[in-house]
Amino acid sequence: MSKFITVLVISVIGFNTHADELKEESRCIKDSLIQILKSDQSKKERQIVFNDTSDDLELKKLLQRLIPGSENKTFYVVDLDTLWDWDRANGMQYIYKILDLMNRNYDLEPISPALKTKYLEESKFRCEGLN
Repeated sequence: MSKFITVLVISVIGFNTHADELKEESRCIKDSLIQILKSDQSKKERQIVFNDTSDDLELKKLLQRLIPGSENKTFYVVDLDTLWDWDRANGMQYIYKILDLMNRNYDLEPISPALKTKYLEESKFRCEGLN
């Protein structure tokens, strides 16, 4: 019985250690993804996903005014920085609308599957040393 308890205790300790490692790796991947999504390279790769709302339509029209020759242009997340800077210099009238649009576009959900896979693989690679 003593051997059984010893094996059980060692198993529980091993499982807890493995669970802690997985939790740490998961945290690392999440943190790494956040850093990737904030990077200039990522911002230039991801298209802004607009909703069919009057707020998003208003911001899209504003972007078209701010970026010459962009009437039929696809906007990228990096363009949100332009919009943000312009709004800060002009009384911050659109700040809540811009923040809402930014929050939605910094989430993994609207990202194309190919980019999502690329970012997850890069995050896993960055966190490989934890194992």
